[in-house]
Amino acid sequence: MRIFIKVILRNVKLLRFLYLVIKALGYYKKSLVLILKKSWDSNELSTFTYSITNNNIKYLAHTLSSITDSNFSLVNGYIDEVLTNEKLKSYCLNGRIMNYVLIRLYKPSVVVENGIFIGFNSLIMCEAIKLNIEEGFDCEFIGLDIDKNAGELIRCENYAFAKIVNSDTIDFLNNNLRPIDFYFSDGDRRREYEVVEFETLKKSLNKKSFIISNKLAFSDALADFSSSQGRKFITYREEVLDHWYPGTLFGISYL
Repeated sequence: MRIFIKVILRNVKLLRFLYLVIKALGYYKKSLVLILKKSWDSNELSTFTYSITNNNIKYLAHTLSSITDSNFSLVNGYIDEVLTNEKLKSYCLNGRIMNYVLIRLYKPSVVVENGIFIGFNSLIMCEAIKLNIEEGFDCEFIGLDIDKNAGELIRCENYAFAKIVNSDTIDFLNNNLRPIDFYFSDGDRRREYEVVEFETLKKSLNKKSFIISNKLAFSDALADFSSSQGRKFITYREEVLDHWYPGTLFGISYL
């Protein structure tokens, strides 16, 4: 009987079309329900609030352990640390915990974020920097944004090691004389801008610098830059929990 039905579906285009549509909707039924529910209940506009699955956190831990050649239990410990941070645990941290863990592992001296908006990701990174400083590792955080009102969350904290610079990123990088150990790109999403951004950043990088971008869904510039500079490059995509957003695709460039 099943074979007979399959033969009919293969040979009658309309029936085959309807079958595939019903089959496809089965995969996206949950997302369609979430689109309606979240769109009605939420006051989100551009910055979406969501968590990631436990498995996604586990896979991220293994990824970070591999690229930093660090013990998995150490990486997992830093993940637990950020997830239980009193200042952060009221937020949905999602894949941004990657930046926290890398900063805790790598102990960078200069961290730069391009495009800070309200400063949520900045806050997460600054909490990691604060603990590194308490452990004896000096670090400076520089948040770049052309909006003079950007960075509200970190302005409220008055971190002594953090400053906000109202500048176009490329202008800042052209004039920067300090080595940048950790660079997070969250600004202009145009590929043509990113090509210039990373090329300008090149002179500020040292041999151990990390470059992270959360814009891989919009531009492959970091992947191409990594290839041209002999840097390693991997991607990480969030697996979103209880939200219709498909998850951010991050790129990690390192040596």
